[in-house]
Amino acid sequence: MSGWGTGYWQDDYTLDIKDFYMDRLYEGKSHAEALEAALAEFEPKPEDADYHLFWGAVALLQWEKGHLTEDVKEKALALLRSDRDRQYWEDGDESGQIPRARVIAKVIKKLERPQCKPKRTLPPRGHRCPFVPGDLVQFRMNDLDWKNFGRPGNDITAFHESRGRTNYLFCFQKLYCLVYIAAIDRVPSYRKGVMDEVAVYGVYEWLGREPPTPEIAERYPLCQMPMHKVEDPREIWFRSADVLDMSRKKSYEIQKIGHTDYAPPQAAMLPKGWVKEMPGWPCIRTFFAEEMYKRGYRGPMDV
Repeated sequence: MSGWGTGYWQDDYTLDIKDFYMDRLYEGKSHAEALEAALAEFEPKPEDADYHLFWGAVALLQWEKGHLTEDVKEKALALLRSDRDRQYWEDGDESGQIPRARVIAKVIKKLERPQCKPKRTLPPRGHRCPFVPGDLVQFRMNDLDWKNFGRPGNDITAFHESRGRTNYLFCFQKLYCLVYIAAIDRVPSYRKGVMDEVAVYGVYEWLGREPPTPEIAERYPLCQMPMHKVEDPREIWFRSADVLDMSRKKSYEIQKIGHTDYAPPQAAMLPKGWVKEMPGWPCIRTFFAEEMYKRGYRGPMDV
């Protein structure tokens, strides 16, 4: 067994089958061709302990797309109704045998129900970044507390820990900063064959109690921030954020407030002047707040 739960897809083997089968569909192959490829890839044999899992997985995938054939259905149901899954689970956690039996019963019930009309399987689309190079984006330093970030071993962290203070960046709580979108990069998604758009950003050396205005980009330079990897002392101007979902946009009040045709001089350093590591939009708080603290700032600059 190679599972971490009683669910049908909570198993490395069934998940591998699902990913492989769906990838063939995304490539434009038919369900018959996807099954043929899966048989060649996994080579299921009746004597294998997980033989029933293969046919159950294929049957579920075909059923959900409205392409379940009668022979696959009959084979899967015969195997799932047999004692094979119980024997398969005897080597696992005994406490999971009853929940697992319920899972198999639900799978059988699903396969016995009429399937939907045949559906086309379109390849998944990558994430699109809502910004373009030159956009000015506000970011609010919400949830700026020690539990959400704070890197043990950091020089500033160690200094304040030695004095019993672990919320030294709280002075920046709920302040706004201004982000410059320097470029849009395309990176591999966690989904095979899919590319996501991510923003390459820099942060202006400004913190305010009120939302930023485009004029700030003309008055303040970009903040130069060291890499967070201690062994690499290089200073950088840009970082690459991961995909921006709606929850993050709302949590940190991320929104476009303007656009500038003036590119900071540091933009000419791309692509060598930024770190391609995608630490995430919320990490703006970590890198930027710590750097501003090092420079002596303890609050907003617009009061």
